[in-house]
Amino acid sequence: MLRISGFCLLFLLLAGPPLPAVEIAPSSLAEKTIQRYRQALTVDPDNLSLHYYLGVSLLIEGRDRDAITEFRSAYPGFSDSVEANYNFALAHTRLGDADSALLYLERAEDLGAAKQPDLFPLTNLYFNLALIYIDTDQPADAIRLLHRIITRAENTTEARRLLGDLYLGQGQPDKAAEQWQNVLKEQPDDNIARTALYSIRFNKGLKALGTKQPDAARQFFLQARKLEPDSALCGYYLGYLAYQRQDYPAAIDLLTRSAATIPDDMQSSLTAMVYNSAAALLDAGEPEKARPAADFLGRSPDTETQAHYLTGNIHLALKQYPQAREQYLQVLEHDPTHVGANLNLQKADQGASETYFQQGRALYRQGNLPEAIRKLEAALRINPGHGMARSYLDQSRQDLQKESSRRFAAGQEALQAGHPRQALETIRQGLNLTPANEAGLKLEQQALAALDKQIRTLLADAASLKQAGSDREAGDIYRQVLQLEPDNTAARRGMADLEQQRKIEVDNLIDKGERALEDGRLSEARRVYRQALTISPQNRTANAGLERTEALVSSLVSEELHWARRARQAGQFSVAHRHYRKALQLKPNPQLKAELAEMKKTADRKVGKLLKAAHAASEAGQLNKARTLLAKAEAVAPNDRTIADRRRELETDIALRVRRNLATASAQNLAGQYQAALTSYRRVLDLDPGNPQAVSGLKQSRKALAGQLRELVAKATRAIDQGDYMTAARALEKARGIDPYDTAAGKQLQRLKTIRKEGLEPEDAQQLYLEGIELYTSGHYRDAITRWQQVLTLQPQHEKARLNIEKAERKLAQLKAFSNG
Repeated sequence: MLRISGFCLLFLLLAGPPLPAVEIAPSSLAEKTIQRYRQALTVDPDNLSLHYYLGVSLLIEGRDRDAITEFRSAYPGFSDSVEANYNFALAHTRLGDADSALLYLERAEDLGAAKQPDLFPLTNLYFNLALIYIDTDQPADAIRLLHRIITRAENTTEARRLLGDLYLGQGQPDKAAEQWQNVLKEQPDDNIARTALYSIRFNKGLKALGTKQPDAARQFFLQARKLEPDSALCGYYLGYLAYQRQDYPAAIDLLTRSAATIPDDMQSSLTAMVYNSAAALLDAGEPEKARPAADFLGRSPDTETQAHYLTGNIHLALKQYPQAREQYLQVLEHDPTHVGANLNLQKADQGASETYFQQGRALYRQGNLPEAIRKLEAALRINPGHGMARSYLDQSRQDLQKESSRRFAAGQEALQAGHPRQALETIRQGLNLTPANEAGLKLEQQALAALDKQIRTLLADAASLKQAGSDREAGDIYRQVLQLEPDNTAARRGMADLEQQRKIEVDNLIDKGERALEDGRLSEARRVYRQALTISPQNRTANAGLERTEALVSSLVSEELHWARRARQAGQFSVAHRHYRKALQLKPNPQLKAELAEMKKTADRKVGKLLKAAHAASEAGQLNKARTLLAKAEAVAPNDRTIADRRRELETDIALRVRRNLATASAQNLAGQYQAALTSYRRVLDLDPGNPQAVSGLKQSRKALAGQLRELVAKATRAIDQGDYMTAARALEKARGIDPYDTAAGKQLQRLKTIRKEGLEPEDAQQLYLEGIELYTSGHYRDAITRWQQVLTLQPQHEKARLNIEKAERKLAQLKAFSNG
């Protein structure tokens, strides 16, 4: 078994189908390296190390299928290598071949990969393989791998998220809920997890309700409501359960708070339950507990006559006479002969009249004469014979007249004293008390005339500001004028012009926002919508546009965050960083910044460990190992200067090592030490494939050894033909010692291994040939091919066996075509 002379683990960003594609920039230097390896292989075609290093170079360039071809060629010499098995798994993962990848990844783990998690991030590959299994509809395999990740990885959020989806898809809500709960423990703000867990709890509540398990249903709905406290559906079903167990106050509370947002087809049942609950409480002598139902039923546009009557009775029991009267009047509007409403209306009228009187008297005593008059007039409209109300009304009107006269007199004094603005304010206070007072209106006109000069000055200032584009300041002055003279035509026209300009500006901004939104320029859309709302804060179109923009931003942020966390779980730090940055550009968020900073710390720690390992490998003379470790570090931090400096230092060391090995090999060739020279030249090609001096020296050394190798291979071939396997093995061992990659020796060694494994002897060839004919005759073409291949192992020149294999293969092809056609 060959040993890897250099550590060739490759840690690359995966690009499996379930993850966003990772672009691999073409590198002219890498392409030259690949070509040099291919050139070296034309000289040394069976050199397994060259095949392996070529595979690694191809993998770096994203040429995964070609890399696998080279890894297959090299695998006989690298089957016990952790690095080779890991790289093989990596290549298959990137091609979406999860089964093959898992085979090699588990082999790498058996060889000790788990003991070096920084060099062999197994959980990252397992996560990507799980994604492939999900994408190819193999949930059981994905679940198995995701559980493996959970037992090993520090960050299990994304694995648990996938498990939650998978278990839910397989109809195992309890297992799904367990995973989503763990996600919420790790990330309490995760709305996706919260929504998923809410749906599971809610659906279990519905199921329990359908199977007549009210207590269990209530618990599930309560759990769902903790996750989404504003859920109207949870409120509805909890209200229904409270209604069923005759907890009417709770039913009313839950149902009325859910009414605004539940589906229309549930409104009628909700209203019925509120009504029945309120009726039960009223019958039980607990009208106070029914009050919320009265408020709800009284506001509801769908409330029927019966509900109005019940609401009126609740208000009546609570001595809320005006509200009760309003409800009874609505009943009588639909049914004038309603006996109960007519009787109770008399009680409500009496109570309402007294209530309005008490309110009016209290307002009179507070000095709020206009409101007192309104309340007292309302009392008298209901009960014209209410003497106390009549007395207070008359007194209120007299006092109001006196107060307005006092204000008019004060205004006249201010006007005579040359203070027209103060006069106008005082006069208008009087007019607010008695709007139709002729003396007050006349005084107002006198004050306005006195203010005319000031108003003209203000209007001129407003016009100047408007002309200068200072619309806000101009508007303030126009409003000031209108406070002085509400009917001022110039001020009204100026305000109308400003409003029209503002509308045009707002409409233009909204159009600009719509175009930006359609083009996906969300930041610009957000900016112009906010600018429009600054000008017109209540503009519905601008508000709706901003809401749509923010909703789209939130959706995109969630998507970017989803991919960022998934890439982080897969070990794709640069991909994760890109998605985190996009999310933060869309919507700055302190938690996302902290999450990005934490990931950066993790990446920095990983790069530090890789640089340390690369330095140690370089110090130990394992230059290929150091080179690959630096490539892995570059994948984590592509633009890191320290890594670039280390790579330059390493390439300098490699160039020095190449020169030394070339000098050694040249001296060995001159000394006739061709076998040693061959080894030295191959060491050069491991580090510098295609080195012309090494290629030339390798050819020379192999040519010098060719005769000796031919003799040994010929001796081994004769011994195998004669069944003398011991002699053949000794000859081939000696040949491989001279040149481990000699093609002819390799073929005979494989032939010998096959014969020994299958227990064949030279004299078996004829019997195997005849058995093949019998199997072919009976239609067992594959078994026939196997027999004839064994014949060729024993007698490579057996022409009939070779031709028969071709015939059987054609037969199989014909059968396949027939079955497909």
